[in-house]
Amino acid sequence: MLFGRVHGTAVCTVKAAGLEGIKLLIVQPLNRNLEPTGSLQVAADVVQAGAGDLCVMVDRQSTRLNSSHRIRSR
Repeated sequence: MLFGRVHGTAVCTVKAAGLEGIKLLIVQPLNRNLEPTGSLQVAADVVQAGAGDLCVMVDRQSTRLNSSHRIRSR
């Protein structure tokens, strides 16, 4: 799990199957002191984050869910 700061949105002309309708964000990873570290990354937005927001990111291995798991908004 990583912390990140949202810089803005990414625009794609073609998205991978299953990502249609999901907003993509450009995020700067942060270290434990919330200082920028590493290069910018693209992340899928599932909580309606916006520019300047602090967010939590997970890597590919942490996001592997089987088809019975769904993200639900409350």
